[in-house]
Amino acid sequence: MNAVFGEIGKRLGEKWVLLLSLPGVLFVSLLAGAVAVGDRDWTREAVRRELLRSAERWWERLSVHPAAALLFLAGVLVAAYAVALLAQVCGIAVRACWLAAVPFRWPLFWLTRLRRRVWRRHHDKWRRATTDQGRAEAAARRNAVSLAPPACPTWMADRMAALATRVRGAYGLDVSFSWPALRTLLPLDLCGAVDAAQAAFERSARLAGWGVLYLGTGCWLTVADRHGWPLVLLGAASAVTGWAYGRASAGALAALVETSYDLTADQLVAALVGRPAPAQGEIASETLRKGA
Repeated sequence: MNAVFGEIGKRLGEKWVLLLSLPGVLFVSLLAGAVAVGDRDWTREAVRRELLRSAERWWERLSVHPAAALLFLAGVLVAAYAVALLAQVCGIAVRACWLAAVPFRWPLFWLTRLRRRVWRRHHDKWRRATTDQGRAEAAARRNAVSLAPPACPTWMADRMAALATRVRGAYGLDVSFSWPALRTLLPLDLCGAVDAAQAAFERSARLAGWGVLYLGTGCWLTVADRHGWPLVLLGAASAVTGWAYGRASAGALAALVETSYDLTADQLVAALVGRPAPAQGEIASETLRKGA
């Protein structure tokens, strides 16, 4: 058993487990505290003393029974890990919302129309501008909305859509099909930068997912006349921070992918233009098989 507990301790020390468990432990603690306080006014001294005495009695019972304490600790960790898995699901949903996936695109169609109207207004100002400074300012305001005519309800989704539009217009390449092949031609430093930007975007979505989970639970507790305001505050801060980092990392990722096409699109086209015809490939396959 000592060896088993030692292995569990080492596993709990791993970075990824800590990253998953610590926010979950905080969530479980705040939720348990809100349930324990109930609808009582925790700012009153009598209520605080009663809660403190209850906590002391509960801790004394656990200290007398080590097995119960161990089971309690295991239960907290399991609950925290389950909450972390739920937060991962929320992060996936947040990522889908940011990128305007199919479940979220249709309900937000009005945002697409609004963004398109704003973009066209700035684009018209850019066309009517008569000075270089005026054109530069109008272009900056237009590009802040989108680098191409908006087709999505969110800035992040439009940034990715603009990437595909600009690459197709400049090089005639379809990003969804050409990117895996072009990625194999990238220098190691550029490939590492793309991977880092992608990882930063995923982390931002996970952070926002935690925010959604905290915020939703806090609002539910508040409606149920419980003290859910700590969860609301932490959830709002996490959601806003995750969104800000997600927006920055999405822009960096799109810029790096577009730079990758600028630097290596000619190599990709040169490598594919001279590819063998299907008939030649069939002859080569028969030669290599040698009748097998």
